[in-house]
Amino acid sequence: MFFCFEIVLTIPNFRKTRYVRYQEFLHDKIKELHGGGRGYRKIAQWLREGGCKTIRGRRFCANHVYSISKRKRERAVVQNQDVST
Repeated sequence: MFFCFEIVLTIPNFRKTRYVRYQEFLHDKIKELHGGGRGYRKIAQWLREGGCKTIRGRRFCANHVYSISKRKRERAVVQNQDVST
């Protein structure tokens, strides 16, 4: 008795997904402020005071700011681009 089956493996393709304008704005502003010497807590405070929310509509914390810059770096590695944050 033999069983024959087929396996389909789906891998997410980071090259096809694009950031929306708001995500690009957040990343660029975080990069600018961090490059200017501000820490993640100060950047989160600046974004909260400016009325910015996370993509999911929550208030910014330092870990959200760090995560945005980290994810952009990871995407750049996957896409073989050089992005410094």
